[in-house]
Amino acid sequence: MKENKRPPQKKIILMGPYPPPYGGVATFNQTLHDHLEPYGVLIWAHTSKPPTEPHVRHFNQNIIKTIQILIQDGRKATILDSSVFLLDWPNKVIIVILLLLKPFLKCRWIKIVHSGTLPSRFSRFSRTQKFFFRLATSLIDEYITVNEELKLWLDKALNHKNKISMIPSLLPSSPTAFSGSLPPQIKEELSSYSKLIVSIGLFLPNYGFKQTIEGIETLRNNRNLDIGLVLIEGTSAIDTQYREAVLKNRDWVKVYTDIPQSQVIQLLQMADVYVRATLEESYGLSKIEALWSGTPVASTRQGETRGMTLFDRENPEQMIQAIEVVLLKPDRKEVHENAELFKKEAKINLNSYLLHLGLTHE
Repeated sequence: MKENKRPPQKKIILMGPYPPPYGGVATFNQTLHDHLEPYGVLIWAHTSKPPTEPHVRHFNQNIIKTIQILIQDGRKATILDSSVFLLDWPNKVIIVILLLLKPFLKCRWIKIVHSGTLPSRFSRFSRTQKFFFRLATSLIDEYITVNEELKLWLDKALNHKNKISMIPSLLPSSPTAFSGSLPPQIKEELSSYSKLIVSIGLFLPNYGFKQTIEGIETLRNNRNLDIGLVLIEGTSAIDTQYREAVLKNRDWVKVYTDIPQSQVIQLLQMADVYVRATLEESYGLSKIEALWSGTPVASTRQGETRGMTLFDRENPEQMIQAIEVVLLKPDRKEVHENAELFKKEAKINLNSYLLHLGLTHE
């Protein structure tokens, strides 16, 4: 039998958000790092505070530090870029620095396009933003998108000039994801409710916290149910007025901010329903994490929707009905079957990344 040899060590860098704060792309980077850790992967993270982990470099818009990091780590590296600097929100400083340094670095730059909002936002870009977007595309060697719609849009935007692969962002959970515990005060705060619903997002209209709260409030009143709603919010963007308005006089809504992923999983496991009311979604990792936690999902028709009860969030009655169905008559067998299906797909996606990075030949 031919012996499988471990591929040679490669210099691989993951670029982008890394928790804290927590969010879909930050969690993706953390999970991918955990799976690639045996290969000595580095992370260039644009975090609010300088990280303390030895494998994480603080990558921000400081010109001198950016040049130092690129020269120190980037030469002949494969850089898997999940950041917002090149395409999502074109950053003039970083794009110009890369234009000057990339011929010297001789690196392979792979851009992962995560954002489902990019196509609609691109149409509203200024001329300057579009100019730097086009300039940034000259720096990128290959692309990976997390869904087929983004792949088709990007292929059209690039005029078929670069290789584009499609790999969903769903990866097998990190070994530590399900091993955490909730602080006693959170457990006590939630213990009084007969039913618990969880939603994750930002206090911005796109994420639908307002519609979720109003729908559940109607259920509480019409069904006389003591439902508690947990909102897990990120802090990358907040509309303060919107936040205050949707939370006003609703003490049954509990908000937890930028909590560790292991605690998010614990809350999902406690929940009777997970609700995702976004208008735009690239994939929707949190919905799959809910299914993996044994929790049924009610969602808009955005991103991944298999095995979920769907609704139009602009149709309040339909939304309430969808939440009510999974709250009062959940199909646990279907949840388990879909969870197993997504676990298999997650393994395939991870292997696709390994193949793309030249870390496996299988």
